[in-house]
Amino acid sequence: MQYKLLFFFLLMCVLKTQAQGTIYSPYSTVGLGEVNNSEHPTSFGMGNTAITLADSTMLNFLNPASYSTLGDGQPLFSLGLNARISTFTQTNASQDFTSASVNHFALGFTLKQRYGLAFGLRPFSSKGYSITEGVKAGTDSIINTYLGTGGTNQFFVGLSAYLFKNESTAISLGTNLSYLFGATNNERRSQLYNSNSTYGGVDWNRYVVSSFHFDLGLFMKKTFNERHTFVIASTIDPSQKITADREKALFFGVLGNPTKYDTISLSPTVSGSFKMPTTFTIGGSYTYWFTSGLSRKYIRNSEIALHVNYSSTDWNNYSTEFESTALSLQNSANLSIGLQFIPERKFTENTVNTSFISRIRYRAGFYQNSLPYSLNGEQFLERGYTLGFGIPIIAQQSLSNLNFGFSYGTRSTQQTGSFNQAYYGIQFGITIAPSIFERWFRKRRLD
Repeated sequence: MQYKLLFFFLLMCVLKTQAQGTIYSPYSTVGLGEVNNSEHPTSFGMGNTAITLADSTMLNFLNPASYSTLGDGQPLFSLGLNARISTFTQTNASQDFTSASVNHFALGFTLKQRYGLAFGLRPFSSKGYSITEGVKAGTDSIINTYLGTGGTNQFFVGLSAYLFKNESTAISLGTNLSYLFGATNNERRSQLYNSNSTYGGVDWNRYVVSSFHFDLGLFMKKTFNERHTFVIASTIDPSQKITADREKALFFGVLGNPTKYDTISLSPTVSGSFKMPTTFTIGGSYTYWFTSGLSRKYIRNSEIALHVNYSSTDWNNYSTEFESTALSLQNSANLSIGLQFIPERKFTENTVNTSFISRIRYRAGFYQNSLPYSLNGEQFLERGYTLGFGIPIIAQQSLSNLNFGFSYGTRSTQQTGSFNQAYYGIQFGITIAPSIFERWFRKRRLD
């Protein structure tokens, strides 16, 4: 079984590198696009309060310090998918777009009880937009269409270790080391408005990324009286350079037909880098375990948890060697709040007495982000509300589970005529683990 699972994992990684996920976001015009650093199918329904989540049923690559909390001999294979339906409006115009992508593939397990190891593949940034503008040129107008496609992925290897651990207290430290690869494309297609000709010019830029990246995580957990648990967690993605090669060319030909063109100029490949800003995240959670009587024969063990995360990104330090003009980006911040309720947390011990409804993990959350983009000095704000469900797969008492998350959010300013976005997001995740009777990566002994 373990060899089949490992083969499936490697196969999915290969398929993902061949098929880049698609997005649509006018906010992805800057640099390498929108950075994907805050979504996980499990925490998605809780307002993306990810860094404070760590248990044996979740592979949380958003906080590498969580790897050591995985069950001994119980590796987890995790797969995530996401989709978004967006409506963009400005004044009286509106347009709908649908996008979908793979969230991650990852495999994690513990080593010698104090260490945790994980590796996998997930997006680092995504680019996708189509913007059209008209420019007056004498008695005619030039229509410019700006297109962005592609993205970058990261293959990561993460390691964590317990600095201290006993029955009530645990402190863990971890890191992810990643290799970034992929390419993003920026095009500007220009043609005359009044002309019936399909000919025009294409200004083409391509950034091919090949670089290394790392981030750090800390996780501290304290339990009082077996009912109250407090968690403090933190992650930092330090400012670091992402190296890339730029390919630049200018073409003339039939727009939309890549087989009919003439090369006007082809610039030599230029090597450079993008200096990414520091992102710091801190969070805390409180979990309360309680019992409630359903009948004279059975006592239900319930759990409710509150999670709060706050992060900030210093976009003033963003720069790139490929552009001589500095971008005017604002520092961004994110506040997210999530709630999770589990009617029966000991469902594996009380399978006969528990119903399907009582085994589900119910989640809800809220988030608010200040984006690095502004209009007339006012930053764009993003607000969203989330719901989610975690469904355990109790066959052979394994740690396998399904996770669903749903969100509704907006991005806008308060100014009249501002560019606004409203979207519905969907996340799906599946975690596969061996049965509780089958322990992997443990040395066999004969008594």
